[in-house]
Amino acid sequence: MNFIDSSATDASFMENQYLSFIVNEQDYAFPISGVREIISVQSIMAVPEFPAYAKGIINVRGDVIPVIDMRLRFHMNEQTYNARTCIIIVNCGSRNIGFIVDTVSSVIDIAPENISPSPRISGEAAAYITGVGKIGERIIMLLDTDKLLTDEMMEAVVSGMNNV
Repeated sequence: MNFIDSSATDASFMENQYLSFIVNEQDYAFPISGVREIISVQSIMAVPEFPAYAKGIINVRGDVIPVIDMRLRFHMNEQTYNARTCIIIVNCGSRNIGFIVDTVSSVIDIAPENISPSPRISGEAAAYITGVGKIGERIIMLLDTDKLLTDEMMEAVVSGMNNV
């Protein structure tokens, strides 16, 4: 288990840093400032009437955390979890949420001049894709953790947790 203590790190140092990860052979990244922890996939308790993209809840040192499968959230085919599959726990607004990804790549530094505006897209993705980072030939979709779940999605997850 890896732990990232972003509170102990200088904020200006973290400004251009991202945690990169892979979902369906595509690169994505969260701002490192919102990442709390990276853990291996563990037993996930299913929750009745949870949305399809929400796999259930986990207990991390006494905190009950809802877990979202990024493949399902992005309307991709579900995949069997393996040894490389991880849960990235991030702060989404006032709540910690776990996101299941195929694998975590690395912490990367992307200078502002290497970030292009998000592509012109419609739908929900327009809200949570903040830009496209470029590192050499690698292209990385930068995601806003606070907007990854719409208000309605967050409400569905929170109300599902209240049923537990």
